Amino acid sequence: MSDFLQLAQSLAVALKALQMYTAAHPRAQEGLAAAHAVLDRWLLHQDRLQFVVTGTKAFVDGQVQDTRSPHVAALVRLVSERGISGFVLERGVRPDELLVFLEGLGTKPAKLEEQGGFEALLRSSGVVNIKLSQTRYQEISEGEAFGAEKAPALSPAPPAQPSPSPENLVKFIREALLASIAKGATSTSGSTQRAAGGAPLGTAMGGTSSGTLGGDAGSTGGLFEDGGSDALSGFGPSDLSGLGPLGRELGLGEGMPTPSQLGTLRQVLMGLSPEAQLNLLAGLGSLPEHPAGLALGVKALAGEVLAVATSTVLAQGATWAQLRGPLQDILRPIADRDRLVRTLSSHLRMAGQEASQAEAILRHLEWEALSLEAKLLKVLEQGHLFELSLEERLALLRELLDLRRFDDFIHIQEVLLETLRSDRPELRLKAIQTLNGVARWAHDPGLPPEGEGPLAEGLRAHFAWEPEPPIHRWATEALESLLAALVLRGELGPVLSDIHELEGLCAFLEEQHPWRNDALARLQASLQRPLLLDAAIARAFALERDQMLLEVHPYFEFIGDPMARHLVARLGEENDRTRRGRLVESVRSLGPTALPALMHALTAPAWFLVRNALMLLSDLGDAGCVPAILPLLRHPEPRVRRTAVRALWKLGGPVAEPHLIAQMKDTDLETMQEILFALGQLRSESSLPQVTELAQDKRVVEKLRIQALDTLGHIASAKSLPVLLECLRRKGFFGGGEAQPIRLAAAKALAALGTPEALAALRKAVEGEPKGEEREVMRRVLDRPVQP
Repeated sequence: MSDFLQLAQSLAVALKALQMYTAAHPRAQEGLAAAHAVLDRWLLHQDRLQFVVTGTKAFVDGQVQDTRSPHVAALVRLVSERGISGFVLERGVRPDELLVFLEGLGTKPAKLEEQGGFEALLRSSGVVNIKLSQTRYQEISEGEAFGAEKAPALSPAPPAQPSPSPENLVKFIREALLASIAKGATSTSGSTQRAAGGAPLGTAMGGTSSGTLGGDAGSTGGLFEDGGSDALSGFGPSDLSGLGPLGRELGLGEGMPTPSQLGTLRQVLMGLSPEAQLNLLAGLGSLPEHPAGLALGVKALAGEVLAVATSTVLAQGATWAQLRGPLQDILRPIADRDRLVRTLSSHLRMAGQEASQAEAILRHLEWEALSLEAKLLKVLEQGHLFELSLEERLALLRELLDLRRFDDFIHIQEVLLETLRSDRPELRLKAIQTLNGVARWAHDPGLPPEGEGPLAEGLRAHFAWEPEPPIHRWATEALESLLAALVLRGELGPVLSDIHELEGLCAFLEEQHPWRNDALARLQASLQRPLLLDAAIARAFALERDQMLLEVHPYFEFIGDPMARHLVARLGEENDRTRRGRLVESVRSLGPTALPALMHALTAPAWFLVRNALMLLSDLGDAGCVPAILPLLRHPEPRVRRTAVRALWKLGGPVAEPHLIAQMKDTDLETMQEILFALGQLRSESSLPQVTELAQDKRVVEKLRIQALDTLGHIASAKSLPVLLECLRRKGFFGGGEAQPIRLAAAKALAALGTPEALAALRKAVEGEPKGEEREVMRRVLDRPVQP
C-alpha cells in the first residue's frame, strides 16, 4: 500500500469513528491518534502535503492518485462537495487541528455553509497548520511549454482563458437542490399513489411501502458515511431554472455541446450523490431555455445518470418497491423515456442486477397513458387483465368504483372470481391478490350492492377449496376485510352466519388440512381487534333492549373472553348511566365466560369498575372468587367495601363469617350495617358475642343497635334471649330502660326467635305495657311474628 493510500485509509477510519461516536469516545480517540501518527510519518520527510482535486481526478504533491481506491474516491467526493479544490497539511499539525478538519469533512455541506464555510470553521477553531486550496490543475497540451519538472504542473489557471470548473458547478447544483428542498420539494403522484384499503400500491401484495428518494445533498457514501436506503428519504424535483449563468460560463450555446463540453458535464453529473442525481433528473423540465445547450447536454446524459444513480442506490440496499414511484415520476414527463429505460436496463444487466423491474416501469407508464376506454378494451376484450401488475389492476378497479362505473367493475370482478377455479396456480394467485385488494374497499368507500354478495360467496368457496397454502392466505385476508366491514356496519348476524358456513364447508372436506383450520381460527381471531369490538358495543348501544338481546348478545357469546374483557374495560370508562347499564347486562349475559375479566377488574384503579365487577361476580361467581374479594374489605372507597361484603357472603357462605366478624372491629357505619345484614342472612351464631355487644352498647348510634337487634332476630339463637329481654325493658321514671325504637326492635327479634320462652316474654311485656299507641304496635308484632 502506498503511503498516501495508507493515510487516506487512516483518515477514513478516523472520520467514520467520529460519525459513529463522540469525539471523546475511546474509539474516536484511537482512530484520530492513528491518523495523526501516519500523517506525522509522512511529514518527517517534507514540509507539507498538498491534496488537490480536479473533476474526478486527485493529485498529491502533483502526482495523480488512483481514484479506484474507495478511500481516495471518497476523499475526492468529500472535498468536491464542500466547495474546495483541496487542502494543505503542514508539518506540525496538532491532533486537535486534525480533529477540527475531520469534523469539517463530516459536516453536511448545507450545515457547513450555514456556519460560514469550511475555511471559517478552521479559522474560528484556531487551526493554523491546515489550509484549504483553491488552486486547480490544468492539463498542458502537447507542444506547450512548461517550467516545472513534474507534469502536470501546478499553476493557477490563466484568467484570460476561462476553463470549466466542475467543482463550482457541483457546488452550484448542490446549492440549487438545497434551495429547492428548502422551498418544499414535493413528491409526485407516482410515489404517493395508493392501492386498496389506503395502503401504498407497493404494499398491496404484502410487500414494503414504497418510500421516497432523497437524503442529504452532500452525502458521500463509501467509508465516510453509511449508505443503504437512507439515500431514499426526501426525493423531489429540483428547480434548475437558475443554471443558465453556469451554462454560459461553460461556453455553451444554443446548439448541442461539443464532445469536450459534454465530457465536462458528464464529470459533473457523475460526481453527484445518487440522491442529487435523481432529484436533478426529476427537475429536467425546469432547465432554462437559454443557453439551450445546457438542457440538450443534460438530457443527452440523462440515461447514463439514471442508470448510475439507480444501480448505486440498489447496491446500497434500496428496494425496487422504494424506487418504483420516484423512477416513474422521473420518466413520466420524458417523451423518449424508452431510450432511458434501455440504457438503465443494459447498465443493470452489466452490473449483475435485476433489470426486469425497469422494463416493468416503462410498461406501466405506457399503460397509464391509455384512456379508460382503451384500458377496458384491453382488459375485457383482449384478455390482458393478468398481464397487468397487481397495482395496475387495483388502480383500474378503483377508478371504475370512484366513477360509479359499476357494470364494468362487476364484469372485471366476475372474471377474477371465475379465475379462482383455474387449474393454473399463478393465475389463481393473481386473481385472489386482486380480490383481496377489492375486499378492503368493502367498508370504505364501499362496494356495489350487487357486487359484495357474489364476492363474499366466491371467497368463502375459495377458502374451502384452495389446495395451496400460499394462495389460500390471500383468501383469508380478503374474508377478514369483508367480515370487518360487516361488523363496522353493525351487521353482526351475517358475520356469525358466514363463520358457521365456513366451518361447515371445511368440516365436509374429504381431506383435512391443519393449515386450513389454522386459517379459520385466524379469521375468527381477526374479529377480536379493539376497533371491531368497539363497533359491536356501539351496535348494542344503538338498539332497543329486546333487539339487543336477540341480535348482539349471541355475537358477544361467540367472541367470548376477548369480548368480556373489552366490555369490562369499557365499563371502567363509560360515564353515561344508561350505557353502563347496557354494558353490565352484556357482561352478565356472558355468564362464567366473563369471570376471568371480572377477576382481573378487581385490581383496577377505578373504584367504580371494581364495584361493578364485584356486583357482577356476586351473580356469576362461586366460592373460588372469595380469596380475590377478601382484600377489598379494606378498600379505601366505602362503596367498594360494602359491595365486597355483599359479594363475600353471597359467594362464600359460612366461609365468609370469620372474615366479616374480624372486619367489625374497624370499619365505617354503613359497612358495619352491611356486615350485620350479611351475618343475619348467614344465621351466624359465631358472631353472637360481637352482635349482642353492639345491641347492648348504648354508646352506639341507635340505628346500628336496631340493625344489630334485627340481625339477632335473623340468627334466631336461644342464646340471644337474655339480651333481647334486656333491650325490651321499658324505660322507668328514673331511667334504666330502653327507648321505644330499641324496644320495638327487640320485640321483633323475640317474635322472630319464636321459642315458647321468647313468645311468653313478649306477651308479658305487651300485657304490662300501658294502653296507648306503643302497646298496639307491640301487640301487632306479637300477633304477626316477623319471619326470619
